[in-house]
Amino acid sequence: MPTHMIHSGRPSAEADGLKREEVDRYFRATASYWRDIYHTQSLLPVIYRDRQRAALDWVEALKLPAGARVLEVGCGAGLMTTALAQRGYLVDAIDCTPEMLEMTRRAAEAAGAGARVAVSLGDAHGLRFSSDRFALVVALGVIPWLHSPAVALAEMARVLQPGGHLIATADNRARLNRLLDPLSTPLLAPLRMAAKHLLRVAGWRKRRAGELNPKMHYPRQLDRMVAAAGLRKMAGRTVGFGPFTLLSHTVLPAAAGLTLHRRLQALAGRGVPFLRSTGCHYLLLAQKPAL
Repeated sequence: MPTHMIHSGRPSAEADGLKREEVDRYFRATASYWRDIYHTQSLLPVIYRDRQRAALDWVEALKLPAGARVLEVGCGAGLMTTALAQRGYLVDAIDCTPEMLEMTRRAAEAAGAGARVAVSLGDAHGLRFSSDRFALVVALGVIPWLHSPAVALAEMARVLQPGGHLIATADNRARLNRLLDPLSTPLLAPLRMAAKHLLRVAGWRKRRAGELNPKMHYPRQLDRMVAAAGLRKMAGRTVGFGPFTLLSHTVLPAAAGLTLHRRLQALAGRGVPFLRSTGCHYLLLAQKPAL
């Protein structure tokens, strides 16, 4: 789920007009959407669930002891927090909106894991936790909304214990559906930028009120930021294919799009070149060096 610690972006979200206040309002207004989207069978919810499942596979492979302290940055509707607490971990869950925190609290309590979850408002750029505190930090869907991902990643690294792990995701700028659509493929980016500039100068193109554009990164960009934060990459993979568009219009019926996603994801999971790196979401597992 595009989880949400608002304050995100790429080099600088504010350069593109993405501001913390706008993102806060957006997630307050759409809180119920993020709660409900994980329970439907359309393409995007399936991709979000696949992303969460991939992250949990990594968590389980780490074999953390019961009672290990975990931080989820941008807990959203609380599904990942609850899954972590059900595995016996003590989870601090932070988000930027009270609505999300309340959903997380309720989800954990409904699953019988409320005693292992503490929720609080927080900013990814200035985590209110002591250094070397957590065995694991999880940030799913957070990076696209941050105005300074590098600062936030440095904070996540700071609160990790030596030898602790980070699982983070970015929206993949090299995603297959973006590469194939003429209106989004990087090959035509210079032409699109020139056209947009001319339209703005002429007063024919203005940003719509409430329009938000979460940032995308190439996987290597996230790799570099994580390395700059002092963490060592252990694994990376991409998840999610679609929706496929032509000139921004969806070209496949819902059922066909879901089937195509599953087939492409199976191939990517087997390491097929190109497909393994062009899913919608890039997942990264990194470790803080032990003392």
